[in-house]
Amino acid sequence: MMSKTIQNAEPGGGIDSQWAWFTQAGNDSLERGQLHDAQRYYERALTEASTMFDKVQSEQAACHYAPMTYNIAAFNLATLYSDIGNRQMMHRYARSALERLIEVAEQRNVPQELRLQCVRHLGRAVIALEQLCPEARTHPDYRILVASADLLQRKFDMPAGLSSMPSAAASAANVH
Repeated sequence: MMSKTIQNAEPGGGIDSQWAWFTQAGNDSLERGQLHDAQRYYERALTEASTMFDKVQSEQAACHYAPMTYNIAAFNLATLYSDIGNRQMMHRYARSALERLIEVAEQRNVPQELRLQCVRHLGRAVIALEQLCPEARTHPDYRILVASADLLQRKFDMPAGLSSMPSAAASAANVH
């Protein structure tokens, strides 16, 4: 059984409009049972989210949207692969979300707002990971990543409960 859509992405005219369009197309394909199309659209959404990180020096909105959209896109793919029983690909995308957010949050040469947003979305990433892989805190592939996420949240003084609450911006996105 496929995971249920919680929120929908609504394409607008902002920096995340292409990402939102691909995410919505993936959601629609998933609802129609077109898994290959959903995968293709979610991969395009992940590419769009990834390119937002390159825009953080020139577009302030990228600092806010890059971590959120990357996290959602990676976990949409991880969830899709989990649903179809491909644990290897599920782990690949779940790991990529945590690794990217941790990597950027630890960089001192990026805008502070970007680092803060990455740390905020680490809480959501860990929650999503634990839903897909309940043994994540002890799983060899995740144990260090989850510990790093916890340390970064403490370093930036962000309690896990606060970062797990959806923001208004997150309501425009989809995590299925």
